[in-house]
Amino acid sequence: MGIDEYPPHKTIHTAVFQDTTYGDIDAKKPQADFLWRGLFPSGNGLVSVSKSDREAHGLSETWPDPDTPGNGLFFMAGYHNLHCLAKIRTSVFESQAQKNQSEPWAHVMHCIDQIRQTIMCNIDTTLVPMSGPKEFKDGHYHVCKDYRDVFEWASQHRPVVAPEDSEAE
Repeated sequence: MGIDEYPPHKTIHTAVFQDTTYGDIDAKKPQADFLWRGLFPSGNGLVSVSKSDREAHGLSETWPDPDTPGNGLFFMAGYHNLHCLAKIRTSVFESQAQKNQSEPWAHVMHCIDQIRQTIMCNIDTTLVPMSGPKEFKDGHYHVCKDYRDVFEWASQHRPVVAPEDSEAE
């Protein structure tokens, strides 16, 4: 198994992208906020990996897990990206409501750049049909990793002490 296959993501499927309740605003925003919080597994994507798994998959040295001798702590990049997207989302809503920004500007800009790099690394080559000169159609297929599989793996490998769920937002 190569480094790009660890953690394992055995299930690949197709998904149809379309507008969802994650993008709701105004009166429905509290429901969307609840859904966004549910994107993070227990531990928010911080995982504890054994020394043997680190060596077998060529993972870098990392901070030791204080509760499991020999294990090391890693933060799954996908959850870092979701954390960043959640911070940008909060910043946009605060700006739209003309509220003071709760996140430092440098953090928001770090998050934008982090997501840019990830999109460029994982560029989706799906051909998206157009409904007009500047309008994209929803409802076409993409090939995706199974989010539930990754979510469950992250939850199962959560360290004993991990960030609170509220810290992910």
